[in-house]
Amino acid sequence: MSKSHRITLDQAVRGITSFIEVATHTILYTRHIYPAQIFTRCRVYDTVAYQSRHPTLNKYIKGALDAVADELEQGTVDNVVVVIKDKEHRPIERFIFSMENMFRLDEVEETDESFEDSLSSASYGEYFKAFIVKITMIESMLGPLNLGENASFAIVIEMRTDDPPSVRNEADDPPPWSPAEYKLSTHASKKESELSVLQSLHTGVINMTMGVQETKFKLHPEKYPLQQTLEEAASKPATPTVSSKNTTKSNSTPDAPSSSQPPAPSSSSPADTSKTQSKGPGKTAKRVRILLD
Repeated sequence: MSKSHRITLDQAVRGITSFIEVATHTILYTRHIYPAQIFTRCRVYDTVAYQSRHPTLNKYIKGALDAVADELEQGTVDNVVVVIKDKEHRPIERFIFSMENMFRLDEVEETDESFEDSLSSASYGEYFKAFIVKITMIESMLGPLNLGENASFAIVIEMRTDDPPSVRNEADDPPPWSPAEYKLSTHASKKESELSVLQSLHTGVINMTMGVQETKFKLHPEKYPLQQTLEEAASKPATPTVSSKNTTKSNSTPDAPSSSQPPAPSSSSPADTSKTQSKGPGKTAKRVRILLD
């Protein structure tokens, strides 16, 4: 095949970030993070996906992935993570897009130059189709979350190094990234979490693997109950029972989501000022960052 039909670094970066944007919208729909009414069904990569119609939400996601593109081109991204959180902002599920740059930027003379062993540009979309199909069917694999209107999410990048992220904004603009809490990182609860690899893509330029991590808060709710549930149980007077073996179980499932427009992501909700660094076994220390509006 002609080298001109192989993808370039620019195409790999644009293709992957565009895909993660589509994937994020579809994840928010399939995991019921926002009411279904704000999403529209669309066709991308020759398959069904979902797109938010909420302008502020769309702006947040688009801004996050634009910033990811800058880091991806530099080869500094280890993981891009869509974190699903409960009403106490505890991570429940993490959709992890792991990156592997096959070339260092200083080895690339031109970012629009194609690589001999890279994927053909014609077949690029077919691979993304397989990813989206997996996401649309994810509820049959993971089961419903039942977080209701108290669910939220965050977009996090885990860096390969501790270097600060690149900044292309004007001097008077706020920085696009802020340190995130360690608990949002993929290393926070590895011992009691379950990671399932869903799909892989080998482009020959930037390789990507998509997985989903179910955290201890989802898998062991009886061991890690919501703090609010504990406080309510402590303040409630004891109910007389016939036998000491009888126990009362509180239902911590929130009410169903309303049809009103969802709260837009803001700096006070998904972001945190913690500067904790996450360290994975055998890996370079990473600083975890999350986008601020």
